[in-house]
Amino acid sequence: MCHFARAVACLFVLLFVGAGTPRAQGLPEGSDILKPFLPIGIGALTTNDWVIDGSDRWRTGGLSVSTLWGPAWTGELPTRPFALAEFRLRADAISPEEVTAPMPAGTTDRRYAGVLSAGAHTHFRMQAWEIAAGADMIWTGQQTNIGAIHSFLHDTFGGAELVTRASEIPDGFHPTAVLEVGRTLAFSDRRVRLRPFVEAQAGLETFTRLGADLTLATKGMEPMLVRDNGTGHRYAAVPGDPGVSLTMGFDVAKVTESDLLPASLGYTLTPLRSRARVGLLFQENLPLIRNGSLFLGLTWHSKEFETQRESQMTTTMAFGYSF
Repeated sequence: MCHFARAVACLFVLLFVGAGTPRAQGLPEGSDILKPFLPIGIGALTTNDWVIDGSDRWRTGGLSVSTLWGPAWTGELPTRPFALAEFRLRADAISPEEVTAPMPAGTTDRRYAGVLSAGAHTHFRMQAWEIAAGADMIWTGQQTNIGAIHSFLHDTFGGAELVTRASEIPDGFHPTAVLEVGRTLAFSDRRVRLRPFVEAQAGLETFTRLGADLTLATKGMEPMLVRDNGTGHRYAAVPGDPGVSLTMGFDVAKVTESDLLPASLGYTLTPLRSRARVGLLFQENLPLIRNGSLFLGLTWHSKEFETQRESQMTTTMAFGYSF
């Protein structure tokens, strides 16, 4: 599984590098690949579980930043792979339910995990199909310093001391490949959009996922949306025309292997992992920020392992800006 993910990751690196030298490949002057490859937008997203119930557990917090590169955004995906590229950095803090006491021997709760990743993804369409594919280099364990930052935030804002870092999962490197294929079904002059999708990933966690997103939006140019892998929310990395949209989504995944919940440590994964979400996207000329967007979301996460005591809720906030 890791060899497969590593091979796919290397392939994407080679393709992205190759896309930067089109003339050497003998492509015609009018080819789409020769269109300007410039930064067109940036999106930043943060998630947290404390806002809902005051707890600090499981999928407790994350931060993701994506920059979009390619030709000027027109509201439609390009038809050629690698014409539109997303470069993504992400950090996640995943913890047991109780972070202020050492984990006793034989505990069935999950271990603390710091996760840091950097990846490259491409977004394009093939006839009516919308495709997102890419690879991420993911590091886990104390080498990420995520736990140290988590502890610093607790110390700064008066939170409890994180003593569960002593049982953090080991340092590791996990090349990960992911592919999503979706199709948008539009109604009412595209103000109502239903987008079923399938997703597959191999690497840090290996799974197949089936889901759908429903969007109720005002009329105008649509934003360039990217999906947050933790919550499933799609948020604007390149905002569209001013307006407000409501999004609702649901997905279910069959996770066959997880380096965050390894079977070697006695964890049994739940047969299916589900998420339900709702969010509001505001696209306006915000004060001091033109061509910006604000996204607010809420996600319900089902249990990820058999001995997890209950499901959990997380909040999401994201900002987008187009250059």
